Amino acid sequence: MDAKAKKKIRAWLIPARGECHEVELANTLEAFQKAVGGYIETVHCAGKLVYIVNEEGVILDLPENKHLPAFRGDVLLVGVDGDEFRSLTEREIRVARRFVG
Repeated sequence: MDAKAKKKIRAWLIPARGECHEVELANTLEAFQKAVGGYIETVHCAGKLVYIVNEEGVILDLPENKHLPAFRGDVLLVGVDGDEFRSLTEREIRVARRFVG
């Protein structure tokens, strides 16, 4: 695994239940899967932001996300740079705090 993949990134966790908050996690597939409880799927949000969701949320009958009712289970909001995930900027965190949590 290269050094870039091991780097930690800042993300916004949007739990199905509970309060949204900033998290820091390894920039690895395993860390994203653990955060959403299974296989991941990305959904374009806005600009260079994506939601990372559990792709089997409906099949697994995960609870509807109270903050984002279109999704099931916990959701991560992260930035993207080309094909790579990246940390959210301070501005993106402020916007996420205002609009989702």
